[in-house]
Amino acid sequence: MGVVLPIGLLAAAVLIDWSLHHAFISRPAAGSPSAPVAIGTSAFAPTAAPLAVAVLRERVNDSCAGPAVVDDCATSALVAAFVHDLPPPGAKRDELEQLWLSDLAAGNHAAAYGLAWLGSRRALPLLRERLLAERYFYGWETSSPDDPEILFASEQFPHHQALIHAIEQIDGRPLRDAVTLTEHERRRLAADAAAPCGSPAAPWLLHELAGAPLPRASANRARRRSCEQRMAGPARAVP
Repeated sequence: MGVVLPIGLLAAAVLIDWSLHHAFISRPAAGSPSAPVAIGTSAFAPTAAPLAVAVLRERVNDSCAGPAVVDDCATSALVAAFVHDLPPPGAKRDELEQLWLSDLAAGNHAAAYGLAWLGSRRALPLLRERLLAERYFYGWETSSPDDPEILFASEQFPHHQALIHAIEQIDGRPLRDAVTLTEHERRRLAADAAAPCGSPAAPWLLHELAGAPLPRASANRARRRSCEQRMAGPARAVP
């Protein structure tokens, strides 16, 4: 009996210690994110306290970087996901705007969603510049690579879609009213569209911004084959 009692007390102490430890590690710390809540194809983690500026910027950038998040990262979705996190007008909001402007200038298209959320009119010239320079093409695999309805589908240009969303959201007008091409810009896009190995983004931009007709399947096929021949190099003579 003198041996059983200490063992029983020891077991009870271990059980109490385990229970307290488990309760501690299971309870989120004050201000820490809770479990992520899915919004469309993205997952945002709601917070008990407003996120710091740098954390908010990183979370939006990371969540909105993929090619299939156009709807999930539209301003209305960000408002719903981060309803308590956007700083009020002031120093912190200015800091967040500057961070996203720097990200956009460095080529991070996801920053456009944040700038649209802020309604940053300062971003409009840079958004316009990035839109005209962007040549990203998603290029999903298909058995009909030359079909204009597939080659020039809006979903093939997710980076452009982010920039267009921001321009239209901030400017308040449709894209063609908000962005008018100069003659120089039109010639540059036309030259890129005619290049054998150029991105399909150039003719798509000409269509979206200036109403130019999209190339037909036969022209797309000829351009693709010309590019393939260039990439393959001169044919080797067969001995």
